[in-house]
Amino acid sequence: MSASPASAQAAPPCVLSINPVPINTYKVQVDCGPLIPRPWDLYSDDGFLGAQFILSSSVPVIYVSPAVLNEDEGGEDEIFAKVIYRTATGAIRTVRTNTVHGNF
Repeated sequence: MSASPASAQAAPPCVLSINPVPINTYKVQVDCGPLIPRPWDLYSDDGFLGAQFILSSSVPVIYVSPAVLNEDEGGEDEIFAKVIYRTATGAIRTVRTNTVHGNF
């Protein structure tokens, strides 16, 4: 068994965006460019408590209430996603998105 260089199997860039929409709701979107939409998990970054699971989705866009994203009551919230995808060789990989900061 031989190993490929890391650059040959670089993780795709996946970007998390969270934007308010009317009626007290947020649009949460994970965009991985040309990758076929894959399951992803949303987490909060709770500092000394570590990453806290929020929810899972198998579609690239979901709509949630502010309460779902408000992980730091009265403070700034830090939200990121982990995307599961399959490489061209069939291997399963996970990539972490950017962290979105806000007061949800």
